[in-house]
Amino acid sequence: TRKEAKRDADNVQEAAAQAPPEPARAEFPQDPPHLALPYRSLEVIFNRENVWANVQHPDPTGIYWDVWNPMLWHPFAWSNASECPSFYQARNMRGPAPEDWKLTTKKQIQEGLYTAIKIHRTGKNLLTTWNREPALIAFLEKGLQLVYDVDTAASRYQDFAVARLQDWRQLLFSRTPAMHRLVGVPVHFNTADPAEIAQTLLAKPCFAFLSERDRSARFSLAVRVEPLPNQMVSVYVYICCLVQVSQLEIQEKTRDREMARRRARREKRRREGLGPAAELETRSSHLGSHAEPEQEDDPPSVRASLGEGGLREELTRKRCKRGPDAGSVASAES
Repeated sequence: TRKEAKRDADNVQEAAAQAPPEPARAEFPQDPPHLALPYRSLEVIFNRENVWANVQHPDPTGIYWDVWNPMLWHPFAWSNASECPSFYQARNMRGPAPEDWKLTTKKQIQEGLYTAIKIHRTGKNLLTTWNREPALIAFLEKGLQLVYDVDTAASRYQDFAVARLQDWRQLLFSRTPAMHRLVGVPVHFNTADPAEIAQTLLAKPCFAFLSERDRSARFSLAVRVEPLPNQMVSVYVYICCLVQVSQLEIQEKTRDREMARRRARREKRRREGLGPAAELETRSSHLGSHAEPEQEDDPPSVRASLGEGGLREELTRKRCKRGPDAGSVASAES
């Protein structure tokens, strides 16, 4: 009404007249003199119960926060006013989901991945064979538990968690059958939707082995579901593929290892200061005791510039100039 509005206006004028003209800085320390505040002035404050107008000095450094004092803060709603509703819907924090939900969700994700991967391979005219042995799946789930421990471990326990995961990996590959190749990748999701998980897996380049064309391929997967508060979830998935190694691949691996050993031998001799000539002498010493080692007439710089092939030709040319060696003369005399 008009009387109430006039009374409110009179109260505001009276409070403004009695308010201190300068900011009272008793509630703030004098040092430092310039406080870094995010506001230049403060006119109104509010909460879910009321709205108050500042009728004192607007400088935030000189404001008294006695909102129950009408001489400092003018309330727009009196004590008989109802509580103002919030403009958002508050949600109570919920605890993690129960164990039965965890088991049900885990089974749904497993069956969804089995179906999605089978459809993916069937579209490429590939046969899909799954290994669902309980012992293998339990071992893979143990690995996912160790991955979860690495992701959530405190800094002082991080090295210990990583060491346990490495031991599990070594044990996994040690149990791989002979003449077989094992490829596996763990991945984490923050959703429990099987369709979304399958779509993400098939789109990742690291899961290209899901399109393996070898008929001996065997696939296995494990899922770990970790419920979190407030309806959040952490899902870990591990998919691996076991393929029998072909004879051609074995020959290629053997050749690569032999070449790597040869390179390592040459690198070791180079570090020890032995040139190509010393390597040739070592080789010739294994041909027979009658073979006399070649003499090194060239300095190391010349040997290095010639290279292995050029050095062999240079040694042959010098041998021809010197004539037949002792072994050849002995054989001629006999």
